[in-house]
Amino acid sequence: MIVLFQFGILVVLLTVVAYMMVVTYLVYKGSNYLPTPKKEIETALQVLHKDDVFIDLGFGNGEVMQAAFKHGARTIIGYELDFTRFLRTWLRLRRDHFNGYHLQYADIWSANLSSADVVFTFFTIIHMKKLYAKAKREMKKGSWFISYVHEVPGQKPTRQVGKVRFFKM
Repeated sequence: MIVLFQFGILVVLLTVVAYMMVVTYLVYKGSNYLPTPKKEIETALQVLHKDDVFIDLGFGNGEVMQAAFKHGARTIIGYELDFTRFLRTWLRLRRDHFNGYHLQYADIWSANLSSADVVFTFFTIIHMKKLYAKAKREMKKGSWFISYVHEVPGQKPTRQVGKVRFFKM
């Protein structure tokens, strides 16, 4: 009986350690999760036009993508590295019969931004300079890169409303 108890404790401890390793890796890669408030989503989507291509880098719970759909985005592409969030959002969007989404279980560095009219991210500050450089290289002239909360080091936004920073490419 004592051996089973010790084994159970060992399994719990190993599970906790494995979970912490996964979380640490995801945070390092920029996949921390805090939902974007609805008011801030509406502010960010002011530049979105009907029939635009919208990309959400790190879509989390999918609320920003759903709002982009309601604003008339033609194509909505989302990238998410956290598998549990990816799966949960994919299942919820299917359940709610939202179509027209292209969800990618991948990190943002594999995202092709060349077709985007609007790119939204609530990404960590430690990677923002590198992400902005990627956006600048790949996005077409006249498109919008939107960062919620985090500034882009060394870059002044085209405009800023509260915590939402807009960068015209």
